[in-house]
Amino acid sequence: MKRIIFALWILSVVSLTSCDGRKSLLGDKEMQKSVMERLEEQKKLACGRYKQLFSVFDNNLSENEKEALSFLYAYMPLSDLSNHDGKFFLQHVRYALKARSHFPWGKHIPDNIFLHYVLPHRVNNEYLDTARMVFFRELKERLSGLTMREAALEINHWCHEKVTYHSTDEYRTSSPLNTIKTAYGRCGEQSTFTVAAMRAAGIPARQIYTPRWAHTNDNHAWVEVWVDGEWYFMGACEPEPELNMGWFESPATRAMLLHHRTYGHIPTMEEIVTVNRHYTEVNVLDRYAPAKKIFVKIEDENGNPLEGAVVDFHFPNFAEFYPLASVKTDERGVCDLMTGRGDLMVWCYYKGRSSRQKLPVPDIDTLKLIPGKFSFSDSIQQHLFHAPPPSPTPDHSGVDRAGHIERLHLEDSLRTAYEQTFIDSVEAAGFAIKHELEVTTTVKIFKQSRGNWKVVKQFLEYAAPKDPDKALALLSVISPKDRRDTPLNVLKDHFDYSGNPANFDSEIFNRYILNPRIRNELISGYKERLQNYFSESFKEEVHDNIEVLAKWVHDSIETNNAANPWGVPQLPSGVLEIKVADANSLNYFFCGSGQKFWCPCPY
Repeated sequence: MKRIIFALWILSVVSLTSCDGRKSLLGDKEMQKSVMERLEEQKKLACGRYKQLFSVFDNNLSENEKEALSFLYAYMPLSDLSNHDGKFFLQHVRYALKARSHFPWGKHIPDNIFLHYVLPHRVNNEYLDTARMVFFRELKERLSGLTMREAALEINHWCHEKVTYHSTDEYRTSSPLNTIKTAYGRCGEQSTFTVAAMRAAGIPARQIYTPRWAHTNDNHAWVEVWVDGEWYFMGACEPEPELNMGWFESPATRAMLLHHRTYGHIPTMEEIVTVNRHYTEVNVLDRYAPAKKIFVKIEDENGNPLEGAVVDFHFPNFAEFYPLASVKTDERGVCDLMTGRGDLMVWCYYKGRSSRQKLPVPDIDTLKLIPGKFSFSDSIQQHLFHAPPPSPTPDHSGVDRAGHIERLHLEDSLRTAYEQTFIDSVEAAGFAIKHELEVTTTVKIFKQSRGNWKVVKQFLEYAAPKDPDKALALLSVISPKDRRDTPLNVLKDHFDYSGNPANFDSEIFNRYILNPRIRNELISGYKERLQNYFSESFKEEVHDNIEVLAKWVHDSIETNNAANPWGVPQLPSGVLEIKVADANSLNYFFCGSGQKFWCPCPY
């Protein structure tokens, strides 16, 4: 029944036209109005960068380009508004529309599916790049003559040629092009890369994520693709002979939540877990596992319902109660969640009062909680938590695997051949000796830089003749991921504009002034820009009293946490221009600003 209703809804979306008879990419008048209202709100929010962002609308744009660009801007997080400009987003729009017209399946994709799952430049919390354009040019000939299903499978083979799994830090997600440069990534980076590749070829795609498994200490992310009217799953960079195949099929039957984030707001027959101004988080658990909808009712001591109470669902993972979802109660004091058939710990919060209770999902339909009935002074409790049992999965023994293993080996060899172009230890040691650099450290840095080794080499050739110790200190203090994807101009910026190390203790200087890394942001070049922004007299004041800078930041930059829900930090230069930031980005900006005055500033 759900599929029938969804199909009818799709047909209604396809048939919508504007009042002048021209088919609108944005659907009905209500959606057009909503997008335009949000666009105006975004223009006010980003007025500090109005010209950089919105002057692009003054170009000679087609109606579809205007509508697509308006849609992207309407739901864009603050990080994108401050980190990029209008030309960047118009390029994404034009290549998305180009893919839709170039590939034969493009004309069969409903506008609503295109808007939410092909057009968006963002998959999750990665930093953005020009992967859509690069991938389109590389894939368009390779996919020639293929059906949409065959193309989706072929793209995953292409992804496997480029990237394999390797654990990396989770503080930030590599962009798709940097994941290719590195030739490996964790599952979140593999799936971000694969979704970007699918969208570049005009195939709707989304990242599916389980925050944590219920039966083991880990999590996972994979990909769903929309092919000929249906959603199918696949392992990112893990090609199989057919769709709806992957090693995670059985573990997924034991999940407590599986979701994806949809750019903007989309009508759906599936459960919405979270919705904010920028994206919708949709629960797709029942596509993979036996699921059950459970209810939580929050009341006061007199049995009156409490509207707006926060209900958090947790389950044990990595020796903690990990947050699965957070939902607010309605006017009845009720909220619900579709989840797996295991046990959860439920917390509720209302006006400074809290309560918690274990919820065995298979045994309870509705859990009642009264905030204030729980005391932290008497919080030691003993519980046994059960994970959902595994459920049967489809039998794939009949799938034709002829030549599949051989092809995977070939793809591995192509990736390995690329990795063999990286600088080796002998060449790295020779370079260190030639430039009078400490050999062991230099070799380690080169090894960790992987596909970015040429940038590291160029930087050391530039910086080592000036100050070899400072050059190595800069490369040593940043993370291995930074060595793999930081461009040359950024390294030069921090080398040239970090002041004189002789004026500070070496450890303080390296960690808190030279170091471009503040916490989990993408390293960017900002020191020259920030140093040139302020007058010499203001710099002297700040150098004598850092509180002068703190006051300037407080008075000059608006804090807006709601505008950046993806959690991607804004770059300091963008914050300086747009004059609005979420709290984390504001802290990064303050620390970076402190560095520009050569004031040590730990986060």
